[in-house]
Amino acid sequence: MRGDVLVSEILEQTMAQYDEIADLYDAGNDRIGPFRRHVEEHTFWNIAGSVDGLTVFDVACGDGAYSRALAERGAKVVAMDQSAEMIRIAQQVEKEQELGIEYLVQDATELASVGQFDLVTAIYLLHYAPSEEALESMCRGLRANVKDGGRLITLAFNPEIDPARADMTKYGFRLKLPELEDGAECSIEVLLDPPFGFSFFYWSKDVHVRALENAGFKNVVWHNSICSPEGLAEYPAGFWDGYLHNPHAVFISCEV
Repeated sequence: MRGDVLVSEILEQTMAQYDEIADLYDAGNDRIGPFRRHVEEHTFWNIAGSVDGLTVFDVACGDGAYSRALAERGAKVVAMDQSAEMIRIAQQVEKEQELGIEYLVQDATELASVGQFDLVTAIYLLHYAPSEEALESMCRGLRANVKDGGRLITLAFNPEIDPARADMTKYGFRLKLPELEDGAECSIEVLLDPPFGFSFFYWSKDVHVRALENAGFKNVVWHNSICSPEGLAEYPAGFWDGYLHNPHAVFISCEV
């Protein structure tokens, strides 16, 4: 078990990666755009359904891509990220588009109640927890913002990934995976020119479920990735099979 001070330092260093690569990350959305649009986002909207009229708290919002998509579909959105540089980019886009999104800079492991929301989203958050304690703290913070009857949708690193079949290069990124045991440090490289990457931590399915349930969530569901009809039509037959059968990340939904 890592000491509290060390965990805090590791988490700060891990999340600081995004301050350093914020502009590259924004550009990287174009490089992996087909994957995000046809698989990741399509799966998300299949789970979320209509958000028109809902209040949504988008935690770990990054440059605000999902925040804007939620607002464009009629949600009232508050968004948060630990990276001040990511929020800077998101706020700049907000000035240009004026979707009414409120952006906050906040550490997800120290998250208190910002409000009571119909839906809380956390895309690529939980695998940045460097300890089980930090993971549970993230989950408690998320729970504090979901109103009774509300939902959480989060996207986390796939705890059941097969490293031997995890070649993601044709989808725009590359994984570096050690022996997968709880707390193992992994990394991902986005294949731009020049490439950039960042590290995260592996947590098993049991650890995820325990953290969510200990925080007060129920009905935890793991969702299969699906590809949009447009994506299937646009690319050769079988192009998406490698990812759909062995995704690097999976959506989890649960209720309060």
